[in-house]
Amino acid sequence: MALKKARLAGARSALLISGGTLVGQVVTFVALPFLARIYSPAEFGVYSLALTITALGLPIAVLRLDRALLLPPLESTTKSLLWAALAIAVVVSAVVGAGTWLFGTFDRDPVTSVLVAILLLTSAAVALFVPLASRSGNYGSLGIRTATQSASSTAAQFAFGLAGVTSAGLVAGAAIGSSVGATLLSPYVRRLRGRASLRKALASLRLYWRFPVIFMPIAFLTLLAQQMPLLFGASVFGLSAAGVIGMAERVVAIPVTLLGLAVGTVFESELARSLRERGGGLLQRYLQTSLALAIIGLLAGAVLGLLAPWGLTLLFGEEWAVAGQVAQAMSIVVATRLVVSATKNLTQLLQRGLDSLGLEITRVVLVAGTAGIALVCGLDLIASLWLIYGALAISDVATWCWGLRVLRDHERNGVPL
Repeated sequence: MALKKARLAGARSALLISGGTLVGQVVTFVALPFLARIYSPAEFGVYSLALTITALGLPIAVLRLDRALLLPPLESTTKSLLWAALAIAVVVSAVVGAGTWLFGTFDRDPVTSVLVAILLLTSAAVALFVPLASRSGNYGSLGIRTATQSASSTAAQFAFGLAGVTSAGLVAGAAIGSSVGATLLSPYVRRLRGRASLRKALASLRLYWRFPVIFMPIAFLTLLAQQMPLLFGASVFGLSAAGVIGMAERVVAIPVTLLGLAVGTVFESELARSLRERGGGLLQRYLQTSLALAIIGLLAGAVLGLLAPWGLTLLFGEEWAVAGQVAQAMSIVVATRLVVSATKNLTQLLQRGLDSLGLEITRVVLVAGTAGIALVCGLDLIASLWLIYGALAISDVATWCWGLRVLRDHERNGVPL
């Protein structure tokens, strides 16, 4: 009876979170055709590059301490860890913003660089506040936050676009959305009790050192490999190429994000429960979850491969025709990305971070090497992306096989965790 109640509670929590995510993704999808007619591919390229820089900077800004905030039994320790992470996020955000201006990432536009710094800081705040809501068990607030943040960001981007603000309007809209998200979650910060001090903050960082030392590089390398197509397109073919890649990525990310979050939340909860209780069935659940997601991903990839060139042109206009070809190239990675997105936290729960770090380094080397081959061979954008997404699919399969081996060793040989 207790096990059944735990599973029902886990399913209900996943439903609350995925419900808000669904609303947010629907808002994003409905808005994209209209935004595509307000902003040009080059302007969307600046926005996509800003989002990529923010995504890559986020693990460094929070040092993966967002995951650690779920663990401390004492609220005073949680508070010390939170304020240490926020202080680090302020410094990293300022450095990233200044770096984009110094290196001319956005043609030395100070407004865009400042907006990127704000976006990174507010995104870090959201990432750190979410586990505080999880600690309180208020999963409904997480769903509301996701939906409200997406709606606020989209509304602001529409307003800026209609007012004639170009790429900066897209970045500013994203920053406004994440600011709204952080504000909605801020009450959970005020509930923390206990005194925060530098000594306690340093002690908390020493206690949870594995997160910044091991899991942060893993998260960064994972994101770097995933963002390699856009970085390659922006550096070799320009901001317009980055814009169409970013647009295609947003369209493809909608089903991956929704299904990966919902299924991944339940899978991670069940895995953690089984580990706590020293139960079995991990391997079977891993295979069943992977098979279900692979079937869905293969069907979605097939539909995307067949319809994307025609469908995206119809939705976004002739100016975005290349985005359909990019989405078609992405079809080969939909199934593998969906499977990996739901099982990606397996390594953290099994505390096999060093092995995973080596795997992520291999992934980055493989994808970067493939991009180098495309560059040396002088391939065009679409041909290059087919190669790069193919390399990403292969690396996802390798990651899944490694997870299978780890679970098999754990269940057969009782490998200590």
